[in-house]
Amino acid sequence: MCCCILFAVAIVMTIVQYMARAALYRSVDQIEETGVAPTGREGFRLGWTNRAFRLFLLELMVGIAVLLAALLLATVAAAPLLLLLTKSGVLKGIGIGSTIWLGLVWILLLIVAAVIQSVLGQFWSREIILADRSIGDALASGYHLVRGRLKDVGGMWLLMFAIGFGFGLVMIPVVLVVIVGAGAAGVAMGFAIHAATNSIGWAVAGGLPLFLLIMIIPLSIVQGIYLAFETTAWTLTYREVALG
Repeated sequence: MCCCILFAVAIVMTIVQYMARAALYRSVDQIEETGVAPTGREGFRLGWTNRAFRLFLLELMVGIAVLLAALLLATVAAAPLLLLLTKSGVLKGIGIGSTIWLGLVWILLLIVAAVIQSVLGQFWSREIILADRSIGDALASGYHLVRGRLKDVGGMWLLMFAIGFGFGLVMIPVVLVVIVGAGAAGVAMGFAIHAATNSIGWAVAGGLPLFLLIMIIPLSIVQGIYLAFETTAWTLTYREVALG
């Protein structure tokens, strides 16, 4: 029963996430196009579209392909460990050394693939949501857009990476302060409930939700603001590349 509830919640959250992304992409595009921001109802209509489902399918397919490629390369990197089955100490040493070297190459390839996927994904997603292309056309046209303005797109990625890195550093003390404050409130609530009921279970049941509530809400708001900024920046970049 619990697993079914978690599965249902995961589905709902996925639907909401892709609807929100589609609505934000199209809202930014509409503001740039007409200078008029959509209303709440119009924003919902912009997000409630089969384009969001197409985006989900595209990212699922790309994710599965990348995962399978990573597993295949990991298998290749680990193959020299088969030399440990031999009786030769030299061959065992070669096997271990080769695996370490190939493992480092594998990690480097994963990092490069993640960067490429993150950049292309910004254009694939908007080709679907804004240009209303099919999955195959979005993959092809997104690649050509990036290749045609590689220097500009690469510079934008570096800028956004620097901003994201700086945002992460700023958020470290913020997160610590929020956790401490939420923990203090949760512990105080737990002690109060324990004093009234003399039950550790009820104390945890009352203090833990308060801790999670105080911690999650402000951090989610801050994270949402940053994601809205990031999405807007990449949408404007896409428009500049696609229309320029």
